[in-house]
Amino acid sequence: MNPTANPTKKIATILPNTLTEVSAQPTKASPLGTKALAEWAGWLKINPHDDWDITALITACADFASAFKADPDSPRWISILGNTGTGKTHCARRLWIHLSNRLDWRKAQFNHYEIFWPRFVADLRAGDSFDLLRDMMRWPVLFLDDIGAERDTTGFASEQLNALVGARENRWTIITSNLLLDQLGAIDPRIPDRMIRRPNICVEIQTMSHAIRTLNAQPPTAHNQLPPSDR
Repeated sequence: MNPTANPTKKIATILPNTLTEVSAQPTKASPLGTKALAEWAGWLKINPHDDWDITALITACADFASAFKADPDSPRWISILGNTGTGKTHCARRLWIHLSNRLDWRKAQFNHYEIFWPRFVADLRAGDSFDLLRDMMRWPVLFLDDIGAERDTTGFASEQLNALVGARENRWTIITSNLLLDQLGAIDPRIPDRMIRRPNICVEIQTMSHAIRTLNAQPPTAHNQLPPSDR
């Protein structure tokens, strides 16, 4: 399988393989065949590494993009959670670019861009960006990256996040976090509860990072080739 085959293939040519069924479970993506998986991996520009978690990530993104193509007026969320370095932000950004280039932004008051949540919370604490926060509640698509990574000893960040995502019901929303559902629930149970509501998609990635995978695939170093007695 070549995960980078046909990287410029138009999304419309691979959609029929992954249209989300109405009866599908809200937190599980539809299974992909080998060919469709390779095509979607190429579209996302990610190597599945024959890894179940990365395959689940690709499948979830395929379901989300397919749902948008099938009916842009039936929004949902996708939440990509789990280990750092596994391609969460990379895939989320691919979806964000795809949707944001196809939606109507004329009602937005601010220029739209992906929101790195920890930095945005720092701006809010400084008294800035509250007008932007209110505008983000109405954006046709929102990408929140790395929620839960901010320091939040007072609960300020979780209250702002809950207000934002509460206003995002029935709007296209893309979320990433290094935390899993239960860890997010320990911060604020309202957040993961919204993530798993039908027809939203939620995928948890607990595999090794691409950096560690690449390091493990490298040949032994000169140090590692020394006989045990010389190490």
